[in-house]
Amino acid sequence: MPSNKHNPTPDFETALAEIDDLVAKLESGALPLEQSLEAFQRGMELVNFCGTRLSAAESKLKILLEGAGGEFKLKDAE
Repeated sequence: MPSNKHNPTPDFETALAEIDDLVAKLESGALPLEQSLEAFQRGMELVNFCGTRLSAAESKLKILLEGAGGEFKLKDAE
């Protein structure tokens, strides 16, 4: 889990919310260059964290589905 002295990331949902906040700040153009770079770096740490968590969740789902002897199929959207 990435950690920042000021903003440790306790869970996936909090990380997503922080990414959303950082994107909004960066898109506003209101941050000075140094703060923009720090925000971008923090955002990349959070994206990597979320990607790792999603991969782990996907692996767990595959194991559960294989153990249940079933296949996961998406329903057609109606």
